[in-house]
Amino acid sequence: MREKYVFSFVSNTTAYLIFILANYVMALKFAPSLLGTWVFLNSVNNLGFMFVSVGFDKIHYQYSSKNDNQNYFGTYFFIKSILLLFNIAITLSIISMLGLWFDEFLFLIVLLLFSKTLFQFGNIFILNFKSNAKIFKAEVPFFFSYVSKSVLKLYIALNLVNINEPLLCICLFYLIFDGVYLFIIFMFSKNEFTLQKPNKNLIISYLKDAKLLIILSIFTVIAANIGNVLLDYSLGHETLSYFSLVHVYLIPSLIMITGSLFNVYLAHFSQFFEKNDISSIRYNVYIIERYSSIMFLSLILIIFVNGDFIFNLLLPEYTQSLPILYIMIFIPFIYGTSRPYVGQLISGKKQDTYAKIEILTQSLIITSIFLTIFVNYIVIQSAILDIYGYALSQTIPYLLWAFLNRYYCKKYFEIRSKNTILVHLLLAISSLAIVLFIRELLLLSLIQNVLFLNIISFLIVISIFFGLLWLTNQINKNDLTFFLNLLNIKNYVKSIRDEFSKN
Repeated sequence: MREKYVFSFVSNTTAYLIFILANYVMALKFAPSLLGTWVFLNSVNNLGFMFVSVGFDKIHYQYSSKNDNQNYFGTYFFIKSILLLFNIAITLSIISMLGLWFDEFLFLIVLLLFSKTLFQFGNIFILNFKSNAKIFKAEVPFFFSYVSKSVLKLYIALNLVNINEPLLCICLFYLIFDGVYLFIIFMFSKNEFTLQKPNKNLIISYLKDAKLLIILSIFTVIAANIGNVLLDYSLGHETLSYFSLVHVYLIPSLIMITGSLFNVYLAHFSQFFEKNDISSIRYNVYIIERYSSIMFLSLILIIFVNGDFIFNLLLPEYTQSLPILYIMIFIPFIYGTSRPYVGQLISGKKQDTYAKIEILTQSLIITSIFLTIFVNYIVIQSAILDIYGYALSQTIPYLLWAFLNRYYCKKYFEIRSKNTILVHLLLAISSLAIVLFIRELLLLSLIQNVLFLNIISFLIVISIFFGLLWLTNQINKNDLTFFLNLLNIKNYVKSIRDEFSKN
């Protein structure tokens, strides 16, 4: 069984790394207006699929643990199929509302709509594989779809001069790949399940158990995509590309890093709750919070000190994205340092509280987007969404999100927030002020080479930050050993060997 989950981890990690590489090369090679068009097409389709993941998947996982799990698949299949048809209808309605039926991009939107429909229909069976521990059968089709699409984008980006309609090629091959994806799933699904008649009582049970998650899914999808569409209509494809480089690609990638540290401890929290071992929970929460704070504040310092150089070196066409990154780079920091508190609400079976906080946060994001448009109408007599207002609307609500998660964690489990984050923030601000002072007063006059200047500035700001952490007892020798061990590949190899040698 363990080998299956190792395979799942490896395949997902590999697919995600290829995905990141493909998106970087696409951003590097595509003109900003072309990338903005691609984001717009996907945002329209994604906005229509607001019911694609409304909590029924999580509920089906729970039901599948029962002895008569085959009795549930027919009902689950029926619900997901109806929702899929509903999503298609909503997408077509959005096309009508935006007046896109005679637009030059209509054909591309329709191709993506068919592609997304095939993919989501296949996901019904993928989740059924996973819920019955058929990990290989679940991961192989997913790996094929994810990697094939990434390789396609990589190929088109690298051969852009020889391709007249790059977005048309991507959309057509997306449809083909998702067709093959569905075919593979059907081949794997032989003798795996029996499609029984949906049960009315089970449908009601699914709806009852997933009610809050349904609302959360709708608000999350709208919050993630409505702003992209409004920004495109306000300022065009090119401006959307500058914003989306941060919002769609960079920030989600950094948020995923927060999960890698949190997941190391996640499996233990439920065990601690079973034993009512609040002291162990509290200790691990503070550890994750502290390490996340140090890691993301280090990244924030690098962005503020070396961001201009990094963008000019790696993404020269997207230097206008840097001010947006200056605002939104705090989202992973807020998310990473508060995630252990969120985890306690889930592990401690306070899912309703968690869902309500998430719904409130996403609704505030949506409200902030439209408030920005309203303010612009009052101030400049133009009802548009600007990139800075959009960036703030995506960032500020997470401050309330962090506060509420910490408040309820204290209320339910007596896990109080410490002042660690505030201390780290003050040390980071001090480090930034010192390095900027040194660079302006000394380094700029002594070092003419831009590369050397940025390398030295990077080394100074990181050294000052960690030095201040050391002097204020925020880190110690054990912490430094921990961070160094994260970079030591031999430790991972040894751990893997030890784990498999115990089988």
